[in-house]
Amino acid sequence: MIVAPPPAVAEAPTPPLTAAEYLAQEPQADRKNELIQGTLFPMAGASANHNLLTGKFHARLLLALEDLNYTVFMSDMRLAIPDQATYTYPDVMVIKGEPQFQTPRQTEVLNPCLIIEILSDSTANYDKTAKFQLYRTLPSLEEYILVSQQDYRLEHYTKLDDRRWLLQDITGLEASLQLSSVNLSLSLQDLYKRVSFGPAA
Repeated sequence: MIVAPPPAVAEAPTPPLTAAEYLAQEPQADRKNELIQGTLFPMAGASANHNLLTGKFHARLLLALEDLNYTVFMSDMRLAIPDQATYTYPDVMVIKGEPQFQTPRQTEVLNPCLIIEILSDSTANYDKTAKFQLYRTLPSLEEYILVSQQDYRLEHYTKLDDRRWLLQDITGLEASLQLSSVNLSLSLQDLYKRVSFGPAA
């Protein structure tokens, strides 16, 4: 499977890299980079809304799941999809059971059941299409959430079987997100508290 690279993530892509080359140079990089099927893409800076929404999801999930058999990671933890030569930094990941790592260094997780991405103008189409196509190759993944910065709106994808995913649009201040992978409900009113809708991010 070949997936188109993300448009205008931050700047023009660099020449192809092997996974080993990427993993060797990333700890010394001055900013985070994603490797998408062998192509390196520097990540752009995040907006205030992006940070607020990432933090809120992480905090609510961490608080609700800390005494259960789950692990919650924020965007400093890499996701590895080795058979696709792909390494990304999802905004929030949840692992059910014991986290599986690619190496003993525990810097690349392999088995999220839930991935949450905060949408930005530069990457929204990619997050909805090509990146989701890559994420769907993960056997562990059960849910994928795309979060708007511009209004009270989530796109909630739930895995039905190996070939089918169900999309639910969740909109409005009074709506709630029902997460089946972790048996948790989150209200949009709480998630979007202090988020200011304005110019596109």
